[in-house]
Amino acid sequence: MLWADAACINQGDIRERSSQVRLMDAIYRSAECAAIWLGESADDSDFIMDKMVEWKAEFDRISLSCNNRSYDYVISIMLSTNSVFNSLSDSDKGRAWRALDLLLRRPWWRRAWVGQEATLIGATRTYFFCGNRMANWECFRTTFQI
Repeated sequence: MLWADAACINQGDIRERSSQVRLMDAIYRSAECAAIWLGESADDSDFIMDKMVEWKAEFDRISLSCNNRSYDYVISIMLSTNSVFNSLSDSDKGRAWRALDLLLRRPWWRRAWVGQEATLIGATRTYFFCGNRMANWECFRTTFQI
């Protein structure tokens, strides 16, 4: 079964929308996964989506080599070593942060139940799609920590 809230809820009917919003917690908790559409590829979104996936892979590699130490510890290693993140040129770091800023300004982030969609289902089962790129919530989390 597929639930697409924008299609399944009459967005023009305030009463229906309010009623359905109260059910969102149960809907998201029972979901197998969430697929979140951020929109078409634009404003260097392909670049930042690819970088987020790379950074998460680097995080996982470092985490394994550190015997799965704390999240903060692994991030500190990433930032202090010549990791995939630090190997970016200053201009590419600027490019990445500009692209991330523009990605986070997209309409989905302003929706009322963003927190439920992104957290109740589980970080590894929440997938963001932008153009033809995909990253899970953990990729975003790692990027936010960086």
